[in-house]
Amino acid sequence: MKKEDARIKATKRSLEIALIQLLKIKPVNAISVKELCDKAGISRGTFYLHYNTLSDVLLDIEDRYIAKVSAITKEQFASRVNREEMFKNLFEALFKDEELEFVIFGVNGDPHFNKRVKDATKPLIVKFYSSLVPGLTEEQLSQAYDYSFYGSLPIIREWHEKKQPVDTLAKQLNAYGKAVLLATRDLK
Repeated sequence: MKKEDARIKATKRSLEIALIQLLKIKPVNAISVKELCDKAGISRGTFYLHYNTLSDVLLDIEDRYIAKVSAITKEQFASRVNREEMFKNLFEALFKDEELEFVIFGVNGDPHFNKRVKDATKPLIVKFYSSLVPGLTEEQLSQAYDYSFYGSLPIIREWHEKKQPVDTLAKQLNAYGKAVLLATRDLK
């Protein structure tokens, strides 16, 4: 893979920062390339040297976040910490990058983003779930993960809005996750 030079990286970073700033005030589909370029201080021609659409800029931000989530999740499972500690470590690491909070929690971002995160983390989490509750089918494990993932999103948003300690969120998600797995086992 060809390495990007510093100017290209700086241009792309300027566009990403400008997009995050615009997402704070309006939906992604209401932002024009011209508006983004004006905010970033670059020409439209330069924009089109690097991206085809505004969505491509958002995808770059999302891809970086998903890679970060995946790496942290793999690292946490490899270290064999308990589930509550894993959640705590994951959220502490993720929320160091404030700009990504607007991609995750912003009502103006990509509505398909959460599905992309779920799909990226699902294989590892399902494997982990199977070790916690042996005997569940792949379908049961998959459904338990989907339920846990989408059920945790409003809890994470509320936690974030209230600016509660990470320990509070970790404890809550761990308890709910256990309950979902036990309920799934009891359905057999």
